[in-house]
Amino acid sequence: MGKLLAILLALIFLLTAAACSKPAAPPQELPPPVEEVEQQEVLAPGQDSALDAPKPWQAGVVYGLTDGCPYTFPLNRTEAAQAQLDRWNELIASQSIDRFDARTMASCSGVVTPENARAISEILQNAGLALMDDMGNPNTGGSMEIIALDLDGSKLFHCLYDQYWFTVQFGEEDTAYVFDGSLVGWGQLEEQLNTLADIDKLDWEEYVLHMAGTKGLNESELRSLENMGYLREELQSMPIDEIRMTLGQWEDLDDPQEEATAVFSIGRDGQLKEIADGGKIGQWLIAELSVQDDNWVEGTFLSKVEVECTVTLDPMAEERAYLFSVNGEDCDKFPFYEKDDREGVWFQPYTNGEVTLDCLNDLTDGQKATCRVTIYEYNYCYVPMAGYSMAGISQIELLP
Repeated sequence: MGKLLAILLALIFLLTAAACSKPAAPPQELPPPVEEVEQQEVLAPGQDSALDAPKPWQAGVVYGLTDGCPYTFPLNRTEAAQAQLDRWNELIASQSIDRFDARTMASCSGVVTPENARAISEILQNAGLALMDDMGNPNTGGSMEIIALDLDGSKLFHCLYDQYWFTVQFGEEDTAYVFDGSLVGWGQLEEQLNTLADIDKLDWEEYVLHMAGTKGLNESELRSLENMGYLREELQSMPIDEIRMTLGQWEDLDDPQEEATAVFSIGRDGQLKEIADGGKIGQWLIAELSVQDDNWVEGTFLSKVEVECTVTLDPMAEERAYLFSVNGEDCDKFPFYEKDDREGVWFQPYTNGEVTLDCLNDLTDGQKATCRVTIYEYNYCYVPMAGYSMAGISQIELLP
C-alpha cells in the first residue's frame, strides 16, 4: 500500500512539472510611444521668460502749483490702522495701475513719462510705510501729490507726501489715512517729477499736445503762441488768464512786425539752417531771436545739454565772476551763427536757484577747474565789442 501511494505521488509530480515546462506565449508588441512636442514660449526680444514681460505704462501729467489741478484731496484725515496698511500693500503690488499723475510745488507743469511711472511704482512698492507711533503734526515745508489711475482713468489712490506724513485716499473715499512715510525717499520721488527735465524730452509737436492738455488751450491758440516765441518756461509759468490776454493782444495787432530770422548751425561745421522764434535747431528750441544786422545777433535757446568745461575767474570782472570754456567736442553741441568765426564756446553762468556754484569757492586767480554741467538755457551773443554769452545751469559737478 505504501508503495502504491508513493507511485501515485511521483506521477502527480511528473505531470505538474510537464505542465510548468510548456513554453509561454510570445509577448505582444506595444505601439511605439508618441513623441511629445515641447511647447515653446513666444518671447519679446531680450525677454528671458513670459514672466519677465515689462508692464506697459502710460504717460501722465505733472501739475504745477499755479495750474488748475483736477484732483481734490479730502480734508478728513485719520491715523491709519493695520487694515489700511494691508490694503495699501495689496493695491500698490497689483497690476491695475496704468499711469500716475502728480502735483508738485514747482511753478511749471510737466509730464510723467512711462519711464518715470515705472520708477515711481518701484519706489512706492518699496516705500516701507508703517503705522504711526505718535501721529504728531505734518511737516510744513511743502508736499507732493501722486495720483494712481487705472486703464479707464479711474482714481485708485491719491497720496500726499510731506517727507513725514504719507497720507492716502483710496479711490474717491471721503477719508484719507495717515502713515509714517519717513522711509519713502523724498529725493527719489522728486527726481522722477523733475518737470523741466521731462519737458525737455518733448519735441515741439508733443509739447503742443502736452500744453493743450495741461493749459486747456486749443491748437490754434498754441500756434499763435508758437509764432510769438512763447515757449517752455515762459508759457509754463504764465497763468491761463494771462496767456489768453496775451493772445488777445496778438489778435488785436493789425500788422505784426516781420519775423526775425538768421542762419545757424549746430557745431562749427554743422549744416546751416534758417531759424526764427519758436523754431528748433538740433535739440535746441528757439525761445527768442533778435537780429539787428549781419553783425548783431542774439538768441535764447532752450534744451538740456550736459558738457564738460574748464572754469577760471573772469579777469575782466570787477567782482568775483566765473568764465566757463566748453571743452573739446562738446562745442559741437551748441548753436553757431553763420558769421561767428570764434573757435570755441565761452559763457558766464547763472543758476536756476536750485543749485549753487559753491564748489568753485576755492578757485583763485590763475587757477583752473574742470567740471561737468547741465545747461537748460543758452543766451547766445554775437555782438561787436560785446561780452560773452551766458548759460543757465541746473547741475554742476567738480571733476578731479
